[in-house]
Amino acid sequence: MVLGSHGYETAAEGKNGFIGIVERAWMSPFESLKFWNPKNRSPICYNPQAARAILPITYLRTKLVLTGRSKAEARRA
Repeated sequence: MVLGSHGYETAAEGKNGFIGIVERAWMSPFESLKFWNPKNRSPICYNPQAARAILPITYLRTKLVLTGRSKAEARRA
């Protein structure tokens, strides 16, 4: 997955259910002082179970941030 202007997009389709993604700082805990750090990039590879459980949260939080929501608004959502 790669981050585009409207959220994460598939860069290459796999066949084993694993998904690689580079998460940004806004996936940190809301209390983190580095929540908005633009230099924070964290490559992660999710197994199929984690992809089903975690990626919807990643997609939602990313959408909220890219549409200009504040940290407080993202937390409420």
